[in-house]
Amino acid sequence: MIWVVVPVLAWGQDPAPDEPTTFTFDQVLVTTFQASDASLQAEANRLHAALTTRFQQTHNTIDMAEVQGFQVHDYGPDVYMRGCPPGEYPGCALVLGQRALSDWVVGATLAQEIGGDDAPHVLNVHVLDVTSAREVTQFTVPLSPDENAALQGIVHLFADVLEGAATLRDMRMTPDADEAAIEAARRQLMAGYLEELEAELGQVVPSPDLEPVDTPKVTKEELSQFDDDADIPPWERTGMGQREFLRYSNSGKDLDTWRREGRGRTGELVLRVAGGFGGGPWHQNYVAQLLRSGTTLEPIHTVQFVEVINGATATGELEVGVGVLPVLELSVLAGMHTGRTTLAVDEDVEGQPAIGSNPTVTSINTYHYGLRATLAPWVHSRARPTITTGVSLWTGAGIPAGNNFSRVNAPTLMLWSVLPGGEFEASPLVTIFTRAGVDVPLGGSPTIELSNGEGMTAPPAPSGQRGPGWILQTGVQVHLGPLFRLP
Repeated sequence: MIWVVVPVLAWGQDPAPDEPTTFTFDQVLVTTFQASDASLQAEANRLHAALTTRFQQTHNTIDMAEVQGFQVHDYGPDVYMRGCPPGEYPGCALVLGQRALSDWVVGATLAQEIGGDDAPHVLNVHVLDVTSAREVTQFTVPLSPDENAALQGIVHLFADVLEGAATLRDMRMTPDADEAAIEAARRQLMAGYLEELEAELGQVVPSPDLEPVDTPKVTKEELSQFDDDADIPPWERTGMGQREFLRYSNSGKDLDTWRREGRGRTGELVLRVAGGFGGGPWHQNYVAQLLRSGTTLEPIHTVQFVEVINGATATGELEVGVGVLPVLELSVLAGMHTGRTTLAVDEDVEGQPAIGSNPTVTSINTYHYGLRATLAPWVHSRARPTITTGVSLWTGAGIPAGNNFSRVNAPTLMLWSVLPGGEFEASPLVTIFTRAGVDVPLGGSPTIELSNGEGMTAPPAPSGQRGPGWILQTGVQVHLGPLFRLP
């Protein structure tokens, strides 16, 4: 790309608003201005024509009428720019810049500040480098009180951008060019240009404070018109399918945000802490009975068992997960249940009536460990449903040895959990969630029995009072990472 500057008047000599100062041969396309409201489109067209005239005095300007239209659907570049999705004006302008084979694109959107019909108009100006396919700068210029000064200030700023671009190109030609240093220099140059423009116009703001405007939704029928177009359809240019592009177009989000959200949980390290309550096989019943000889009083028969029974519980859990897909996470789990152990110990003598015993109750904490998978669709929404499933191993509390009784090991259960729920993103890092579900026993050793000797006519036996568990929990999860990225 070659450009030539012919000095006529220096920037510092305060040229008249319409007086040309330089002429460059970089090809510039001034794209059609897009109005935030249909009632402003005529004004946008007038301002576009006025700015184009000023650019033609100092730059090799491509007229919009020279840009190739979209012939299959019989609409031209003006219609294309006015119908550009909200927030995507720079991308649409870049498409036309590439079609026109221009070096630069200057475009703008027109809106009205909050304050009613008498509020001033503002231009949100975009300057794009077509060769590097990126937006160089974006700034907002109020059009009152001096519209001519505002438009001429935009032309002057663009001339400075060209001069700065040449400087940066020279920097890149050095053998030890540092991209970070070049980018820092670019930002410093742009900051200086904007300060100059603000000094001339009195006010230049980085972004407008405007009234929200309802934008018509893009329909599937509108996108289907691209099927027969010789050009690459917009969804392929963004790497999306047609259905995803339709959702993206109607989301009002910029492309970077949409792509970041689309990665979902991929590669993320997720820490999750939950607390709740429920019921299920988290309690124990221990029975020990001893029969002594009627003549020697020596033990002749002992029976012991500990069994799992159902009861209410409070629970806490900690999960550490890794996202393997945007909507899928695999995690390891550690948790605790509160519960009780009822102990009934009895001694009888052969041939004498049974006296019975008074059971005692002690509190216990039991623990479980396992693996889970969480499915979380709707990655572009802050609130989404979830479904979690997994298996865990629960271990109860053993009973220590006592007088004439042996130790009884802790019972165990293998459980399958199904936990539907939902979550809400309070911030990019923190999500609040709630879940409710069931724990279904699959196996394990819910009853441990010991017997030694004989003589009891009706030895005690487990009751079998247990079944599936249920749980209701809520908690917080923290998203760290990404640890890696999947293609």
